[in-house]
Amino acid sequence: MARELTTELMTQEFAKNGVFHGIDNLLTEATLSKQQASEFTAHTYEVMLKKVAEAKSEVHKINAVLANLEQTCRSGMVKQNPMSFNSHTMQREALSRELTAFDGWIISLMESYLTLLFFGNPERANAKPNEIAQSMQALTQKRVSSMNFMLKDPSLFKVG
Repeated sequence: MARELTTELMTQEFAKNGVFHGIDNLLTEATLSKQQASEFTAHTYEVMLKKVAEAKSEVHKINAVLANLEQTCRSGMVKQNPMSFNSHTMQREALSRELTAFDGWIISLMESYLTLLFFGNPERANAKPNEIAQSMQALTQKRVSSMNFMLKDPSLFKVG
């Protein structure tokens, strides 16, 4: 016997299996009609499209911040008169502001990414932040032990 379709059942199904697999499951295990499934699917794509637009905007903002960071770094490379060390302090303050802006937009993009991933694979979306933290910790340890803070090791990062 098919389970009664409730908002709670749908929410649980979507959170466990993702929206698309959840809709498929509700078609076979609950009283979700093909018409309702079609409407939910279309609405999901509409919501995801808005999130894609948001991510594109965030990427644009990230590019702008990176241009500012590039300019700040180029300015900081210029050797200053040791008697005017205040200019270095101002340069570091500018760098700090740009890094804070960069951090904010990257986190915003990460939220968009994880939200989009959640629609298809909530388990993966929930695991990703911890995976990134563990990978970054391993990379940092490797960089410190090799005394190379620019060391790259893509094998430490899980894709997909």
